[in-house]
Amino acid sequence: MPDHLDETLRRMVAPFADTFRAAGAVLEIGTGTGALIPHLVDCAPDMRLVSVDLAHGMLVQARERCPHAYLVEADAHHLPLAAGQHVRFDVVVCHNSFPHFADRVRALEEIQRVLRSDGQLFILHNNPRER
Repeated sequence: MPDHLDETLRRMVAPFADTFRAAGAVLEIGTGTGALIPHLVDCAPDMRLVSVDLAHGMLVQARERCPHAYLVEADAHHLPLAAGQHVRFDVVVCHNSFPHFADRVRALEEIQRVLRSDGQLFILHNNPRER
């Protein structure tokens, strides 16, 4: 990761800080090594943040970075929330992950299923198009 990543992520999240503060529950899909978690928590320390990633190895690194984070090994195409559960998120964040979803339509259907009807989806990227 580049040395300036923390500052880049801080600047990326800053315009949405009020939205994160107002959210009771946020789902981060594709957390990777958990680089965004501290910045989300800085914006809204009281929110319930669930961070998921498909790769177990990435979650191991995320756990080292953020020992108190709620991490779940899951596929964006099949989020582990039963249809009958009343679990809904106010905000869903995909940071540098959306282009990697094999079936983006299916992933969006899953996001819609777990996102409140008045919720917001943020697809954020700090990498240039070439990467």
